[in-house]
Amino acid sequence: MQGNGIASRVQREYGNLPYRIIGAGMAVQKGLGPGFPEELYQRAWAIALRRRGIEFEREKPIQVFYDDVKLGSFYLDFLVKNCVIVELNAVELLSSHHQQQVIS
Repeated sequence: MQGNGIASRVQREYGNLPYRIIGAGMAVQKGLGPGFPEELYQRAWAIALRRRGIEFEREKPIQVFYDDVKLGSFYLDFLVKNCVIVELNAVELLSSHHQQQVIS
């Protein structure tokens, strides 16, 4: 019997992809540690994803609209397999602003 929780739903929809993405992130964190600029972490993430055979687009532009008026572009750090967004923040502690940025 399959569960109805979020973990079961993610497993059904994405298989082990989220775990593979998290594994890439953990490898980057372990390999680099803290204190580097975001750009270096982003390069390391690209290497880690590629080595795991995970398809991704880096700096993926998306269009932002307000009332059907195009405001401009926003760039996702990574779009993985056209279904998972990975946003990097090289900070010691995530603020509510960072959390809202990811939700947006």
